[in-house]
Amino acid sequence: MRDGEVVIAKRPNTQKWQMRIKMPDVSWKHQSTKTADLDLAKKVATEIYDDIRWSIKKGLPLETEREFNDAAEIYAKQLRNSIEAGTAKPVDPTHLDITNTHIIPFFRGAPLSSVDDEKYEAYKNWLPEKMGKKEIAKSTYNSHNVVLRAIFDIARRKKRINSGKILKITVKGIGRKPKRRPKYRDHVCSYDFVRRRTDDGKVFRTLNILDEHSRECLAIRVKRKLNSTDVIYVLTDLFILHGVPAFIRSDNGPEFVAQAVRDWIAAVGAKTAHIVPGSPWQNGYCESFNAYFRDELLNSEIFYSLKEAQIIIEEWRKHYNTKRPHSALGYRPPAPETIVPMETRPVMH
Repeated sequence: MRDGEVVIAKRPNTQKWQMRIKMPDVSWKHQSTKTADLDLAKKVATEIYDDIRWSIKKGLPLETEREFNDAAEIYAKQLRNSIEAGTAKPVDPTHLDITNTHIIPFFRGAPLSSVDDEKYEAYKNWLPEKMGKKEIAKSTYNSHNVVLRAIFDIARRKKRINSGKILKITVKGIGRKPKRRPKYRDHVCSYDFVRRRTDDGKVFRTLNILDEHSRECLAIRVKRKLNSTDVIYVLTDLFILHGVPAFIRSDNGPEFVAQAVRDWIAAVGAKTAHIVPGSPWQNGYCESFNAYFRDELLNSEIFYSLKEAQIIIEEWRKHYNTKRPHSALGYRPPAPETIVPMETRPVMH
C-alpha cells in the first residue's frame, strides 16, 4: 500500500492487524490498527499515513517516539498493583517512591532514545540537590540504577525502543558506555599522558593530543611536570589554531577531571567525554597513538636532556603527521605536506 510505505500484517496468536509506516528518516513506525477486520485496518493505516504526510507538508512536528516516562508510569503501576495485592517485595515501596519522586519529574518530556550517558550523569548530579544532601550513599544510587534498568526493560519488552539504543545500566552504574565516534575533523579530540626518563634518570611527561577523525597529532607538550594548568595552556593554543572541537575525550586522571579544566572546556563551548574508569580501550585512538609513539621513538632513543627530548619528539610528530603512512587512512599520512612550487627569482621582462 502507498508504494510499499504502508504494510499490514498480523503477529502470531493475535486477532488484530498491525501496521508499519515508513517515516521520513527511513525508520518504520509500528502501531496496532485496533481492528480484526482487514478492510478497516487498511483504511486506518492509510488515514494515519496521509495524516503524517500532511504534517510533513505543513512543517508540523511528528510524534514518532514514546517518552521515557511512558515506561516509567507502567513500572509505577506494576509496583502499585503488587503492593495493593500484598505480593510486593520489600524493596517495591522504595522503588515506587524513587519512580514518582525523582525519575518521573526529572525525565519529564524526554524521549526514550535521548536518555544517554550524559543524561544519566546529569540525573546523578541532580539527585543531591533534589534530596537536599551534599553527598548520597552508594546504596541510594544503586537503588536508582535498579529502577532505571527496570524501566528500560519495560520499554524494550513493549518494543518502545530499539534494544541497541538502550543505555546499558547495571546496579553500580553504566555497564557499557556508548563510544562517541568521530564523524568529521574537529569533532572529537582525545588526549593522554606518557611518561619517560632522560639519561640521568629524571622523569619527564608528554601530553599527547590527537584529532580522532583525521588521526593528526595536534600537539605533544614535553615537560618535567604537567598539571591541569598546562592542559589549559596547550588546549588554548590548539583551539586558536584549529578551532574548538565538539568533544574532548580523556581518562579520569586528576589533570583531566580537575574542576578548572572542566569549567574552561565548558566555557569555550566544548564537552568532555570521560571514559569509564579502568577502561582504556574506550580511549582507543589515543592509546593506539601512544603505542606507536613508544615503539617508534621513546623505546629506541636515549634523551640526554629535556631540551633534546623536546626537539626530537617534535620532529617525530611532524614526520608522523606529514610522511608516515597510516593504515586506517588508506596508507596516507594524516596531514600530508603540500608544496607549492615558486620561482626562485623574479622573471625579468
